[in-house]
Amino acid sequence: MGSYIEEYGKLWDYVEEIKTSNLGSTIILKSCVDNSNKINYFARFYVCFDTLRKRWLGGCKKILGIDGYFLKGICKGILLVAVGRNGNNQMFPIA
Repeated sequence: MGSYIEEYGKLWDYVEEIKTSNLGSTIILKSCVDNSNKINYFARFYVCFDTLRKRWLGGCKKILGIDGYFLKGICKGILLVAVGRNGNNQMFPIA
């Protein structure tokens, strides 16, 4: 769709859209500044939708698990997911 630099630049707009359309959700977007070039770049992103949090607190087992994946494409990194178990003992995404 475009360069990954342009796509990462849209993350701040995505955060604002989540804040307006999913009230009560927790979103944290961290960026770092390259002092030599004065460029702001992506560091990490966290999101926990309010509905998922409420459903986990209301009907899931109070057990948290973390699953992680190494990203091996153009943009290297790690994707971590917090999951719980619902009443049917199935995985339930939290954050």
